[in-house]
Amino acid sequence: MRGDDDRVTEPDPQPYAEQASSGMNRILRSGWFCLLPPSAIHLVSQVASAHAEGAVADLDTLLRPLRTVIDLDSPPDWEDHVDGADPHADPEEQRLNKQHHDDLAAGLAELGLPMPATMREVAHLLVRFGVLTREVGAEGERWRFADPIPYPEEVLPVRPEWLERAHQYRSAS
Repeated sequence: MRGDDDRVTEPDPQPYAEQASSGMNRILRSGWFCLLPPSAIHLVSQVASAHAEGAVADLDTLLRPLRTVIDLDSPPDWEDHVDGADPHADPEEQRLNKQHHDDLAAGLAELGLPMPATMREVAHLLVRFGVLTREVGAEGERWRFADPIPYPEEVLPVRPEWLERAHQYRSAS
């Protein structure tokens, strides 16, 4: 659903599975996955589930079911997917992951920010850019999607080539 400002906004309340799916669709359409490491999909899917369930939990607890897939204190997995690190990986996928890495690095450098060194830093970067929210209250910590989710180019300097790819991706989805 689009709001008056043409950004992706939160739909009306829905059953849990549909609501989690809607959150994932909103972030997918926003273009953020054209900048993030491959394992960020797992991080974001867990936040989508937590958002839909109304869960109160810190990030470590939310990701505990995926501890064999994503470790918050490990480096983002761009390197696992580029430069022939995996001889079975698709060369086009490797090229795209390197491009995502380089595009994010360029935007962060322009803002004077370092690249995230861990997946935990990726999560906090998404909070900084208004994609996710992290609220700490008396009942505990809540991780949610922002509403609306900003497009990357609204909060991060992006290369013209990236913006063109993002527009093509959005028009196809």
